Amino acid sequence: MPVWIHDLDRRWQEEEARTRVIVNEQEAIFRADMRTTAPPQVLWEFVTTPGRRVVWTPGMTGVEVIASGNRRGVGAINHCMHGKNASIEELLDWRPYDYYTLRNTVPMPIGSVSFLLTNELEPTLDGTILHMRAGAPETRLGRLAMKLLARMVGRGMEAAHARLASELGVELARRAGDGVVEPDLPRPRPGGPLASLPPGS
Repeated sequence: MPVWIHDLDRRWQEEEARTRVIVNEQEAIFRADMRTTAPPQVLWEFVTTPGRRVVWTPGMTGVEVIASGNRRGVGAINHCMHGKNASIEELLDWRPYDYYTLRNTVPMPIGSVSFLLTNELEPTLDGTILHMRAGAPETRLGRLAMKLLARMVGRGMEAAHARLASELGVELARRAGDGVVEPDLPRPRPGGPLASLPPGS
């Protein structure tokens, strides 16, 4: 029977050594934040899985992933279909449950416009905040187009976040319904040797 061994220590070192690519607060020319009660792992699934994205992204009709071994991560390319048009996303940095950064190339009447986009997940006491930050396009014409389209992009983000919040609510309710009911903890016998201990000790 064949056996495969994967060197996890080497893979961890490779991940740590990889160059980080992130659009920070100072570099962002557009940002949108969304607060949710979903834990980071659930939110990550919804913002990175192609089938999930199609459900909550307005106008998106499909996502084709081109990746080695069909795995999402650095080097993978998404073809995000909006009817006959497609935007191309090249994944540049991929840190599960923390953030990912991609180069988004969007077709426009003036020609294709490329910019960096970081989605960062900030855990909170009751869920996660999704921070979406876009960097300036690479060309002067692209920066002008982004400035002119900022209001429309903002409205699109608001609509997307509303749909995402709704889908997350449905998923969290489903998971709560599927949850296993924990049995009651055993209690010490009255008068027994552990009877004087407070509950939960």
